Formats: sequence, C-alpha cells, structure tokens
Amino acid sequence: MKTTQIKQLMYIGVLPFLLLTSCKTDTTNADLKSALTLYASFDKGVSADFALGDKNLYTVPSRKARDSAQIGLHKHDISIAKEKGRYGDALLFTERSRGNIYYPSEKNIAYSISNWSGAVSFWLKLDPATDLEPGYCDPIQITDVSYNDAAIWVDFTKENPRDFRLGVIGDREVWNPNPQGPDNENPIFNKQLAAVKNPPFGKDNWTHILINFSNLNTKEGKASL
Repeated sequence: MKTTQIKQLMYIGVLPFLLLTSCKTDTTNADLKSALTLYASFDKGVSADFALGDKNLYTVPSRKARDSAQIGLHKHDISIAKEKGRYGDALLFTERSRGNIYYPSEKNIAYSISNWSGAVSFWLKLDPATDLEPGYCDPIQITDVSYNDAAIWVDFTKENPRDFRLGVIGDREVWNPNPQGPDNENPIFNKQLAAVKNPPFGKDNWTHILINFSNLNTKEGKASL
C-alpha cells in the first residue's frame, strides 16, 4: 500500500440525499455484490464468508513477527460470541493484550496506485468510557507498515472523554521526511485526522461504522466517516 502522493480532504457529517421517483431499474444490490472484496460475518467461524484473496484470519504476536503468523484465532481475549452480534454472531474482545489478528490484504483490498476508491463497513457495540483500557484503541487498520505510514484506520483516543477518529495517512517519508518527536503528536500528522466528539456509542447499542474514500493518490482524494 506504499504510495507517494496520497492527499485527502476529510469531512464528517450527514450527507444529503435527494430522493426521486424513477422507472430506472435499481441495480444497488448487484453493484454492491460486484464491488465486494471481503466479507466476514463470524457466523461460521473466523474465516471470511467471501474473499477475493486469502479468506483465513491470522494471529501474529507482533507486526514485526509476521513470519510467526498462525492461521485462525489464537488470542485468549478474543472469542466468537454466539448470537450476540448485530446480525448473528460477533467477535468479543474482553481485554487488551499483545498481538494482532488480521486478514491478508492481497486481492482482499482493491488497492490502486492511482485514483483509489472504496469503503469499509462494520459494527461496534461498547461504552468507550468503561469498556476500554487506558491508551489508544484501533478497532481496524488497513496498512502494510504502521498507523503512521500509508494507512487507513479508525481509533478511540487514549483518555476519557474519548474521541473517535478517522486517519487517512500518506507515506511517512512524504509527510514527515525529518521526524522529530512522536508522530502522533506531530501537527502535520494530526491534520490528517478527522475526529468525532462525543461519538454515539453505547454498551447496549450497535453503531455502524462506514469509512468511505475516493480518488486517493490524486489531488482530489477525500475520505469520510
């Protein structure tokens, strides 16, 4: 996912819709189906229900130890919660621990070095103030490096009251060629983030997360949460 010219305009809000009656055939379902690259319901285990690439979920002790990755879910603090999902089953995270789980990106992410567009959709159910341990928490990251280098992610900030943020980060060598101090405190880094104050999460409510991005790797690139 390395690039050299990711630029984006990020915004948050409710997009206006204009509803018109039409005799034109509705192709929404067919369009969504043809655009799908990865789908995991967790209803039949942790392997993806549909994947253009590798459908297996992997567990790895750290980013730097990917050669030690194991197929399947091998973290004691993560399990499948039967019939506890928004629809069917869900992944339950009970504590903070070392290691990561991931689906390989090859073919499962329709990346393009020019004019890259796509969307990521998932559901969360938690109270950030009481369910999260101190520190940043990233429910999802799309990257082949790290959070600060060619990455798309969402996170909760490290202290209560927590913001919910979208990050669409370009190549580190481009946005921070002369690193000084922690990247997550760098004003240039923070300008690449969009934050939701008082996000609408709750212990008894499911919240739909949709990351939508278009024209990345062009001057017209933008993303929304």
